[in-house]
Amino acid sequence: MLFAALLMLLKIVLEMRVTAYRIKNETMCGDNADITMQRLIRAHGNRGEWMPGAMIILSLIEMAGVSPSSSLPSAPPCWSAACCTPSA
Repeated sequence: MLFAALLMLLKIVLEMRVTAYRIKNETMCGDNADITMQRLIRAHGNRGEWMPGAMIILSLIEMAGVSPSSSLPSAPPCWSAACCTPSA
């Protein structure tokens, strides 16, 4: 839920940046061939494209029962081939 809230906050911030730039430059429709406006619009669009997938992945992780406090499986004590070969 924390990540969902942060992603929504990012959405609001990006929307406010686009809106403020539109008001400042009196560009209400399109980008008026302004590179800065194009970048702001693209940043907002990228968030819109990637957020649904990120939310689905986060939801699946949460439904699987993984929580930030759960520990990851520990690695074996030695990853080298010398340690893992059976002794005769």
